[in-house]
Amino acid sequence: MSLEWLELGHCTSLEIMINLPKLKRRPYVYAWQCGKLVEAQNWFRLEPIQNIDAEMIKNLGLVELESIGKVDMKFYNYLTDTHNIGPIQAVYECGIVSIFHPGNEVPCWFSKKSRKSSICFNVPSLPNLKIRGLNVCIVYADDYSSTMNTYITSPFAIEIFNKTKDVQWVYFPACVGIPEEGENMKWSSLGKIGNQLEVGDEVVVSAMGVGYEVKEIGVDIVYEEEEKDTQLNNYTSSPDLSPYQVSQGRYDLRYYYIHPFWLISSSYDFIFGDTSQDIYTFSAIMAVMLA
Repeated sequence: MSLEWLELGHCTSLEIMINLPKLKRRPYVYAWQCGKLVEAQNWFRLEPIQNIDAEMIKNLGLVELESIGKVDMKFYNYLTDTHNIGPIQAVYECGIVSIFHPGNEVPCWFSKKSRKSSICFNVPSLPNLKIRGLNVCIVYADDYSSTMNTYITSPFAIEIFNKTKDVQWVYFPACVGIPEEGENMKWSSLGKIGNQLEVGDEVVVSAMGVGYEVKEIGVDIVYEEEEKDTQLNNYTSSPDLSPYQVSQGRYDLRYYYIHPFWLISSSYDFIFGDTSQDIYTFSAIMAVMLA
């Protein structure tokens, strides 16, 4: 047996969940209005940017750590269904670290950039370097003209599709930054889900989200020789993605269910086709809450 979903609500003092089982299959977590929750052991963790080591900050292109760390931002947490205002934090989950922070452009050292919401490239040949993953940076704004934003914060995702091998990863972070009207925000993400890439593979990286206006996307391949003993290695060493596999070659990297509103009002369901588990989970949660 394996845990399929975990539901709790209004635990306003809960900060950490421990002794959680090793994942055989990705569970859904719904910690409704548990606004102080920052960690579910071995599943996900929120970490203040001041606690992140300098090497990771450099790899993510966040060179002005001291000034960035003092900025307060709006965040939405999908696991707890809460909006918060506070300092910048890193989100660790699924072998990936993500940081949402103010910014207007992809760093100049990214090897691949696009002013569209997706970018396509072929993995280059670099002798004596082993590919370990991808560094993705997305510059976006909140589309305040969209009527979607008046209902519920929609999922925001990075899709990585290896067209050559027909393998797809879609990552939905547990927490996202919400830009102020008229301002841009950056989503800097670094992880090892791209370690199945090989020289010559045709790869498409896309940013997906209803109500988000993508201004620019950048991708940079991470090689083994570049890696050092950083927090990223300690947290994301050889991640096992099998619990997130939903079908052959398809990986759904998330812990929260997608609200049925988005399943019927957008094209999220085309990603994996079968969204029945999300609808079942939502129905089960509502039954418990209304009992």
